[in-house]
Amino acid sequence: LGTGNIIGVGTAVFYGGPGAVFWCWLTGLLGMATTYAESHQALSHQHKGQGGTMYLLHHLLGHRKMACFYAGALCLAAFLIGCTTQVNAIVTVCHQFMSVPDWSIGLVTAVLTGMILLPGSKNMERCCMALVPIMSILFTGSCFYILIKNYTIIGSSICLILKSAFSPSAIGGGVLGFTVNKAARFGIARGLFTNEAGLGTAGVIAGQAPANQIKSQASLSMCATFFDTVFMCGVTGIVIVIYVMNTPSILTTGDAGSLAAQAFSTIPVIGPELLALEIACFAVATLIGWSYIGWQGASYLGGQKGTRLYQFTYLVMIVLGASFSLEFLWEMTD
Repeated sequence: LGTGNIIGVGTAVFYGGPGAVFWCWLTGLLGMATTYAESHQALSHQHKGQGGTMYLLHHLLGHRKMACFYAGALCLAAFLIGCTTQVNAIVTVCHQFMSVPDWSIGLVTAVLTGMILLPGSKNMERCCMALVPIMSILFTGSCFYILIKNYTIIGSSICLILKSAFSPSAIGGGVLGFTVNKAARFGIARGLFTNEAGLGTAGVIAGQAPANQIKSQASLSMCATFFDTVFMCGVTGIVIVIYVMNTPSILTTGDAGSLAAQAFSTIPVIGPELLALEIACFAVATLIGWSYIGWQGASYLGGQKGTRLYQFTYLVMIVLGASFSLEFLWEMTD
């Protein structure tokens, strides 16, 4: 779980219209099968207790160069998907409450992440196990509050999502420039951003599990895709579309990065603060989780020396990512 479940869905609706939520759902449903296959194969063909796409390419298919290429791409993806977009989200929410330099927020985030990352994988596991359940309950609770508050138009919002997926004129008469291509492009991109189905990362994580847990681990990975994209992104999407229906001008006067925040500001008294806390927790959890994925790629390429260089670069990218624009980072990530 990460900021793709919140800000990512907001940018999808802002640029692709409500129909983007449908394509995000579809990506999650189809991605469940992909994730299951990735995890199953990674565990079925472990090499000396290690599993993942690079080990499949190298030891099962005999493509050493492709394995190295994939491991390098894994590190690059960690710097973008798992690093810069997450810290940029923290910067965005911090600016709502205080005026501080972007680099200083990045530096503080890098120090905190380093304290968790450098001691090793067990420390990373403990932090994620503590953060994820709490933030999930907080976030879904916030969403359900907004849905209950607007229960009379939930059905209309779902109908709008389905119509806009295939007929952009269903909202704004097409004046806002929404097309089926845009809805599909941003919905699929954000769906893949959140569940990573087809990237091989599910196999990289599942491949570290005991080899006698193949089916249960693959099923768990598949369920993760369902809850991540179909459920969490779906609920967020409906909340944001409801807000767009109540405030249509937001698509012309607002900006992509703040659309989710605007939707959650309808929660009285603590709405903006609660969302800021949730985004920060989601971002930190993703920083930790993706650092581990990239770590596995660096370990395959360079062993212990490779992982140390990767960890240093990852922390530097956190500081740099705080200063880039939101639009630039999402384009790079896509």
